[in-house]
Amino acid sequence: ELDYGVQKAAQRVLEDGLLAEDAATGEGRRMSVDSRALLAQFSMFGLTDALLVDLEKTYLIRREMNTVGGFSFEISHDTLVAPVQKAKKDRKHIEEKALAIQVQAEKEEQLAAAKLQADIERKRRQKATVLSIISGLMFLVASVVGFWAWQQKKVAQSATEAAQAATNVAELAKNKAIKSDSLTKLALFQADASKIVALKKEEEAKNEKAKAILAALNASNSAKDTKIALDKLAVTAKSAVGIILPVIDLDILRLDYDTAFKKCQTAVKLEEPKEEMKKRILEIAYFYTETDTFQAAINTLKLLNINALPNRSDLLAVIQKNAPPQYFQTLEERYYPKMIAVAGGTFTMGSNENENEKPPHEVKVSGFKLAETETTVWQYFIFQKATQHQEPPTPTWQWKGDNPIVNVSWEDAKAYLKWLSTRQQGKYDLPTEAEWEFAARGGEALSKGYKYSGSNDIDEVAWYADNSNSQTHAVKTRKKANELGLFDMSGNVWEWCRDEYSKTFYAECLKQGIAVNPFFEKNVGIRVVRGGSWNYNYLSCRVSYRSISSPYVRDDVFGFRCIRYD
Repeated sequence: ELDYGVQKAAQRVLEDGLLAEDAATGEGRRMSVDSRALLAQFSMFGLTDALLVDLEKTYLIRREMNTVGGFSFEISHDTLVAPVQKAKKDRKHIEEKALAIQVQAEKEEQLAAAKLQADIERKRRQKATVLSIISGLMFLVASVVGFWAWQQKKVAQSATEAAQAATNVAELAKNKAIKSDSLTKLALFQADASKIVALKKEEEAKNEKAKAILAALNASNSAKDTKIALDKLAVTAKSAVGIILPVIDLDILRLDYDTAFKKCQTAVKLEEPKEEMKKRILEIAYFYTETDTFQAAINTLKLLNINALPNRSDLLAVIQKNAPPQYFQTLEERYYPKMIAVAGGTFTMGSNENENEKPPHEVKVSGFKLAETETTVWQYFIFQKATQHQEPPTPTWQWKGDNPIVNVSWEDAKAYLKWLSTRQQGKYDLPTEAEWEFAARGGEALSKGYKYSGSNDIDEVAWYADNSNSQTHAVKTRKKANELGLFDMSGNVWEWCRDEYSKTFYAECLKQGIAVNPFFEKNVGIRVVRGGSWNYNYLSCRVSYRSISSPYVRDDVFGFRCIRYD
């Protein structure tokens, strides 16, 4: 759709500016690059602000606000990486052929220059001999010398051109070396990925063994057949249950409760349910109850010879009564947000590090409760299944219950919080920017003034571009929480805030002296996100950093955290 004159610039910025390739595997991934850096690098090919806008309109690239007050661009979606990478490979193949032709031409030019020099030297010796014999022909000698000087000038010119060609080749090698260094860093991600692959293979091996046991048991029609099947697999009933338990856990982690239930049925046939198996059965019943699938919950509880009425209150009471000590609370904190009390106070909001964080200003917020973690996949899917709300697109790393929910818009988050307010009998919402930053800084009394939420060492508290292996991670798996006991306020996923974005709002707050519970909403649309994410750099994880997005966008970098007002 682009004019022919700008197609080269578009191709260059997509293939060379916004695409990184792993040195070990050749796998491509998206990069986020500042618009000014892109213009500086690719203006020689014809890249302009207008062309970036055209590419954005076609959804080939997207923009995000960055740390220097401008915008960064990246390829809009992972599905575009493969075709862009293929186009780049085809172009590189053509360029390599052209380079080979250029190198050959330079060699031929150098040979021609050398031959010319040899011819000049031979002629010089001949003319020197003539001069010694015919000394009187001074005019002829002068003419010959002049001709020789002219030839030398041509040789010098050829040598200069050859030197320039060598300089170009050296510059090309330098650029390749720079790219090689970047790919070396990417190789570190590959090493982490290899560890994950090894763990996954180990997990699959356990799964296969469990499948063999389940298949054998399901084929058995009697206790005698069951014993024969187990003997063939060289396992006892007790060890078979031990093998099945972690596989049930994987099903629950992946939200496959129906499959987990069937495996519990098989395990119960092997032996009387012990405490660990009982926990799994009760968790499955709890999930069915909270998703308003009451009959499935009743059928699950029957595995423990427990009867219940088909309503939420009775089912929860029965599950709580039969759960091991403290286990019902564990389930509640897994499937609903655990709220941390944050005492109100005053703090300096913003910073001078970035234009949209200026000016720093004094803010006072009232007390509230904030979720200990970002809303997880388990917590969101309770709502999604109970209400039949639109299911978010599955991320490339697949759903895992203990990871933060992604691919949810601001509107999706608000729908969840409306449901949660009814389900939990409280007022839940998204935090304002001021409340979010106050909590990220550790409140007033406990704050230690860290750059990131809980530390000046980002690797202690955040999953971000340099350590995430290009995906989210289970909440509460970094080394420490912040001063208030909140996890992942820096990194993992961007967190939606309630406010709309305004460039002038901070200046307006400064005029108030101390702004009390500031909140901006003028129906302009664009909403604020905070905290950075798994594919953004360390700068975006600072507690004062602000970014923006449309409230309708669903992306694998966006999640949210709940606030409660009592």
